[in-house]
Parts: sequence; structure tokens; C-alpha cells
Amino acid sequence: MGRTYIKNIDGATIEIALRTAPAFVLDAIKSSKDFRKLDEWIKGISFPTYRQLQKLAEKLRIPWTYFLLPPQSLKEKLQKRFEGLPSYYRSGIKESKIPDEVKFQILYIRRMQLLLSEMVQSLGRPTVGLIGKYSSTNDPRTLAQQLKQWLNISDHWFKHVKSPNQAFNLFVDKMSSKGINVSISSVVEHSKVKIQREDCQGFALVDDYAPWIFINSEDSYQARLFTLIHELVHLALGHSSIDETSGLFFRSNKANLEPVEIFCNQVAGLVLVSDSPLYQLWQEISPNKPLKDAIYDIAKEFKVSRPVIAFRLRELNLITDRDFFDFLKELKKEEYEKPKRTGGSANLTIRNRIGKYFLTIASEAVAQNKVSIVNIYRATKSKYVTYELLKA
Repeated sequence: MGRTYIKNIDGATIEIALRTAPAFVLDAIKSSKDFRKLDEWIKGISFPTYRQLQKLAEKLRIPWTYFLLPPQSLKEKLQKRFEGLPSYYRSGIKESKIPDEVKFQILYIRRMQLLLSEMVQSLGRPTVGLIGKYSSTNDPRTLAQQLKQWLNISDHWFKHVKSPNQAFNLFVDKMSSKGINVSISSVVEHSKVKIQREDCQGFALVDDYAPWIFINSEDSYQARLFTLIHELVHLALGHSSIDETSGLFFRSNKANLEPVEIFCNQVAGLVLVSDSPLYQLWQEISPNKPLKDAIYDIAKEFKVSRPVIAFRLRELNLITDRDFFDFLKELKKEEYEKPKRTGGSANLTIRNRIGKYFLTIASEAVAQNKVSIVNIYRATKSKYVTYELLKA
């Protein structure tokens, strides 16, 4: 059977789609053998096959039928795909330009989130009651206590885990059991294109049935944990949000900071580091050690980052503003420790990138014939997502 060439295509539409693509997408297209004749398609000298057009559309993250549209209609479609993106906060300040890598990761996750929401509803599951239940006008301490009750954790949760890795996984499991999907990755989809932690440590996407949190795995486990709770607060407030959270601690001038970011950081700190155990550890450790060492030891006990402990100590007036900023100034020179790369199986990597709750729901939906495995492949873009993986 011969190849089917798509001849009713205007080369200008391909050119327009390429012009709006970011550099990392163009690089992937240029390096692929499938698009050797791309210039000829644009000039109308030759035509792509149906499969080649599909592959090009996949690279550009658009439906292949977009290429059949008139040029002006295509421009309008391409502009609309990034409409309604979440607010983007860097170090507590709202930014207007979202990095391309982050935008394309959100498009990818939104596609999976839509499928997850449909699967959850098809299985007759209820909404996640937490979403949008609270307001930033609520008392931070009250909200932190209610979030701890919702997650079923105590003020001394940190005593039940041995490492920051275990602490992070504990909270991921708690959220998964409540219907929040958490995906963990440092690349766009399954590519080699990195999402820099300086651009995005995490984001939250609101959905009544399938709320989603993305965490950048370039961070240390301590930083991941704080970002995870920060994004949970955004979901509780009913906000979709993109965040780089660590820099917020280092800002002495709060004049330009977004109040919602200050609020989310405050609640996250209270969830992870409760007053009573912090007071107790401070009284035990601080009299015998310099401030830097005392904060290090307390952070090690709580399995959180040192800025979080310093932040909480300052809130409780156990250290002064000057102590706080002197400590952070010294700490900034050291930077955060990144997690040690240990390899791991391909399936574990994919499970993290897609999310535990998604795979649990997908397994159940496939078993009950509520969804086709093909639809799951299309949404996740993963060849590793097999029946065995879904059942794992």
C-alpha cells in the first residue's frame, strides 16, 4: 500500500506554526530525520505524508488538523492555546512572561489532567472537597491546622520518617490518597529539555475532580517538600499557580511581593513546622550551639530546609530580623544541596512523571472498561505505560 500524501496543505501554515515554536522544539524538529524535506513542504515543492504531518504536530504540541486551517485561523488558534495559564510568581513577585519550557509542560499536564478528571467522574468518585474551600483572608494558623487534619498528620509527623526523601514521599502519599495527583520531573514531557528550578519549582492546576501538583525534581527533597505544601495551599484557595518559592525567603523588602505568596509560604511553614516541637527543639539545641549550627540541627530533625526553620524562628521572635537575614546571606553562598542521582528504573521515573494517583485511577478505569488504554498512551505520551505499569 502506497503512502498517503497530504497535498491540500498550505506551506504558510507550517511556517506560521514553526515561527511560534520555542527554540527547544525547533531543535528537536531540525534534528529529526522525519522532517528532512521540511523546507520543501513550506515552499510547496513536495508534500508530507499523513504520518509525517502527525509527527510534526506532536512536536509542536498541536492537533495535526491545524495544518489544514487558513493561515489567519491558525494564528488565532496558536494564540489561544496559552490563554488562561496560571499566575506566575518568582520569589513572590508576579511575572508576565512564563518560560517556554514551563508553558509546554503545563500543556502536557493539562491534557493528562483532563483525562484524569474524566476517568474519576466515570468511576463515580466525588470531588476533592478541599479545592477552593478557603480564602487568603483566613487566619494562617487556623488554615494550617485544618490542612494537617485533612492530611491526617500530627504536629510531630517528622518523627515518623528518617530522611527528607521519606518526608516528601509521605506527603505525596497523603495527597494521593485524598485525590490530588502529584507528578515529579525536571524535563518537559519525556524529553531531555530541562525545566530550570530558577524558573519553576512547582505549579498547581485546579480541578474539582483532578487537582494536580507538579514538582521540579531538580530541587532538594527539603525544597520539594516546601513547594509541595505551598502548592497545596494554592489549591485550597482555589488558585492555579506557577511558583519559584525559595527566593521569597531572601527578600527583605516586601513592598512588591504578592500577598497570596506571603500567605502560602506562611501556611506551608506552619504545616511543616508546628510551634510546640519547634520551641522544644530550640530550647534543647540553641543554648549550646552557634545559630547556624542550631538551625542546621533543627532542620535535620524536621526534614525541611534551613530557610524554613529560620523563617519560623523569626515568626516566633526566637531570632531577630538581623539574625534571620545574616543567616540567609551566608546560606545563599552555599546554595541548596541537590538530590543525589541514583539512577533508578525507567518505570519508576515514568510513574513519578505521571503521578501515583493518575496511575491508580487509570488502572481502575481500564479494568472497568471506562477508558481505552490507547487514550492513556496518547495523554501520557509514554511507551512505558503498559497494563503492568498501571497495575503496579
